[in-house]
Amino acid sequence: MSLQTREQHIRRDKATSNICTAQALLANISSFYSQWHGAEGLKQQATRVRNFAGILIDDLKTLGYKTVTDGVSHFDTVVIDAKASGLPSAEHVVSEFHKYGVNLRLYDDRHVGVSFNETTNLTDLDELIDIFAGLKSRKGQLRTDSYYESKKVAELPASLKRTSKFMQQPQFTEITSETQMMRYIQRLADKDVGLTNSMIPLGSCTLKLNSAIAMIPITWSGFAGIHPYAPLDQVQGYMELIRELSDNLSSVTHYDSISLQPNSGA
Repeated sequence: MSLQTREQHIRRDKATSNICTAQALLANISSFYSQWHGAEGLKQQATRVRNFAGILIDDLKTLGYKTVTDGVSHFDTVVIDAKASGLPSAEHVVSEFHKYGVNLRLYDDRHVGVSFNETTNLTDLDELIDIFAGLKSRKGQLRTDSYYESKKVAELPASLKRTSKFMQQPQFTEITSETQMMRYIQRLADKDVGLTNSMIPLGSCTLKLNSAIAMIPITWSGFAGIHPYAPLDQVQGYMELIRELSDNLSSVTHYDSISLQPNSGA
């Protein structure tokens, strides 16, 4: 048994705290995200992401690139065939982008991918297109907002369009301000048993309290902004932190090794 400070492995059927706290936390974040944006907000984000990908596909074709992703049924990801585009290899493309602090996804020796999400902005798209132009020894052009507004992205095929309504429950339609959201969260919290109105049985992890100042570092971009597919040579700081903590815990406990797990609600 590794370093377990929780009671679930002893009385799993009677434990009052959540066995899957870390997973429940992610589910709650997703739920609140959906509530905050609503059905229309999510559709706007999806449309914007798809348009970004479509614009990249069109501009890459203009620059002489061969994209595996077509201009119709794409969504958030564009895959480029580096060799068919006249470049040495996919690794060459990735390494060139690294010079600008940009990571592309390396699929194999000839394919690289670019993915967009709701955090991508026009500056990011501009930079991508300019770097791709540079790889073809082409100069980037000045692209204004009107340039992007004039771009016509192919309509999504009817077979891929969703026609049914979704997220029609009041929780997804009635919250229209930050104040309403905070009051909603507080109402949910008031329904739980807390130290302010009772004593929580068994759930040891729930009884802990991390001060705000102790939690602030996990919001820093150096900690929170890492991509799960980031190359190993870009996460040396993370690896050093993990090794040091594992070694220190091993020294204290005299275990041969310590395995670190994702953060829980504790």
